[in-house]
Amino acid sequence: MQRLRWLALVAGPVMGLLSSMAAPVPARAGLFDVSAVLEFGGPAGNTTVALGSASAVQSVGGGIAEVPGILLSTVSSVDALLGSAGSWSIQGAALGPGFLSGSGGALGVQGSAFLTIMGIDFGPVSLGPIGAGGTASLLFLGIFRLVVEGSPWTTGVVTAMGTGNAAGTLTATGADRRTPGGAGTIQFVSASTFIYVATPVSVPSISRLTLSYSSVPEPAALVPLGAGLGLLIAVGHLARLRRR
Repeated sequence: MQRLRWLALVAGPVMGLLSSMAAPVPARAGLFDVSAVLEFGGPAGNTTVALGSASAVQSVGGGIAEVPGILLSTVSSVDALLGSAGSWSIQGAALGPGFLSGSGGALGVQGSAFLTIMGIDFGPVSLGPIGAGGTASLLFLGIFRLVVEGSPWTTGVVTAMGTGNAAGTLTATGADRRTPGGAGTIQFVSASTFIYVATPVSVPSISRLTLSYSSVPEPAALVPLGAGLGLLIAVGHLARLRRR
């Protein structure tokens, strides 16, 4: 009977400690691994590029989203054909580092856009307006004007309008699917237009930036685990002593 009372006294604290060990640890800023994907899309289709991954970045659900400085190697993405005469391509794209709010913000894509006509590359034009807003232009050989227009990143709705033989409308909607602690996925969208003034043809494009955050266990979470194991070992040792 005395042994049963002793076990009952020990069982309560042990079960409480085990419950606290099993409870999820709230996520905090700076305790996330993140993977980033950047997608350039146009009337001819989409090109998706994995930017890479990073550790210990900030993410707070409904709040800040850190975009780490992950550089791309040179990539080419044909956004649309301008009849049979040429196409736009994106080269040397890069993004970050920077911060966006839960609803978006300005963080321009680094890199250049080129227009290829009959085997000749016209450019480069900065991709900076994509994700930041504004306009970038280049007057090539004093004759050919190339323009890139863009909008800031948002989790709302964006629309890009095309003209000429690229006439049409592209629409996209972003979304913040992170938990209140900051884990999960957030997708930003940006509308842009690639313009060849001499034609004139405006090619609509939608860019998508998807950030996936996964929680990293806090070092503090390992403390209860060690304490719990130590307590169980001590209980077992005391039980053996009482049986002697």
